[in-house]
Amino acid sequence: MVGQAFGQISNASFEDHTGLPSSTGEYQKCNGWGNAGSNVGSPDYYHYAGSLAGDIPETPVAMVNAWDGSAVMGMTVCGNEHTNYREYISNELSAPLEVGSQYVVTFRITNGDLTNVSMAGLAVSDIGVYFSTQAQQQVDNEPLIVSPQFTMESVFYSKEWKLVRFVFEANQPFEHMTVGLFGDDGTKTFEVVEGNPQFAYYFFDDFFIQKIEEPYEGSQVFHIDGEKGNDQDSVIQGGSDDAEGNVFFIPNAFTPNNDGDNDVFKPVSPSNEKYHFEVFSRWGELMFSTKDPDLGWDGKFASQLAEPGVYVWRVSYHETVEEDLPSKEKQIHGTVNLLR
Repeated sequence: MVGQAFGQISNASFEDHTGLPSSTGEYQKCNGWGNAGSNVGSPDYYHYAGSLAGDIPETPVAMVNAWDGSAVMGMTVCGNEHTNYREYISNELSAPLEVGSQYVVTFRITNGDLTNVSMAGLAVSDIGVYFSTQAQQQVDNEPLIVSPQFTMESVFYSKEWKLVRFVFEANQPFEHMTVGLFGDDGTKTFEVVEGNPQFAYYFFDDFFIQKIEEPYEGSQVFHIDGEKGNDQDSVIQGGSDDAEGNVFFIPNAFTPNNDGDNDVFKPVSPSNEKYHFEVFSRWGELMFSTKDPDLGWDGKFASQLAEPGVYVWRVSYHETVEEDLPSKEKQIHGTVNLLR
C-alpha cells in the first residue's frame, strides 16, 4: 500500500511562472524554484512560449525539448575541473517530509544536443539531491559543502532524457530540496565529451516525490522497471516510458504519398489512459487531433495536403511512476518532418 501524496515538490515540471523568459538566468520567473540563495548564481528557465534566449527547443547551450509540459530548467552544474564553480536549483516543498518515512524521488536529466557555438560538453560525476530543514545559502558560485541523500556516482552525459529514481528515508522533517554538485572538485570525476568545453551544463524536468508505505530494501537506486540497478536508464529520444518499462516510439519523419509505406504519423503508445495526440504547424495552428490511439495524421489539413516541412506534436496521457502509486498526467512534445 502507498500513502497519500505528502511533501510534493512545488511546480515539479516548471509550468507555473510569473512571466515568460526572454533571456538566460531568469530562474526567478519560475514559481517555487530558486538558486540556493546565491547572490550571483543564475540557473536558466526555458519555455516553448519564451522568446530570444529563453525559449526551447533551441537554447544558447543545446537543442532540447521539454520532457513534460512546456518548460525546463537548465544550469551550469560546474565549471572546468579545479574551478570549484557551481550553480544549484532549489525548491521549497509544499509540506515537510515525515520523519521515519521512505520516499521515492524521480526526475529527468539531459545535456541536450549541443549547438555549434555551445561552450558546454563537459560531463561530471556525483550530481546529487540534498534535502534539508533549512534553505541553503550558497556563497557566490562556491560549492555547497553538505552530504546529499543521493548522488549519481558515475559520470553522466546524455543527449536524450534519462530517468533518475531513488528511495531515501527522511530522518528530519525536510522542507527544502537542492539539486546540483556538492563538495569541491577534488572528489569528482570530470570528462570532456564534446569540443573544448568551459562548463558542464544539464537540463532538468519532471520532478516527483511520493511517500511509500512498503519499504524498499537493498540499493537505493532503481531502473524504471523497478529492478535494483545503477542510476541511468535508456529511453527513446522524444519518447516516454512507464513503470513496466514500456516505451512510446514516435517517428521523426513520415511520407504521406499513398504508397502504403510510412503514410501516417502515429505514436506507438504503451498507455491509452486519457491519451490525446495533437499536431501543430510551426505557427501554432492545430493540424490534427485525436484521442484514439489507433488513429494517426495522414498529412492533410481541411482535406488538403499539408506543406512539406517540420511540424510540432504533443501527446498527453497518464503515466504510472510506480506500480502502487497514483498515475500522473503527462505531456511530451517533439517535432516531425513531413516529406513528399
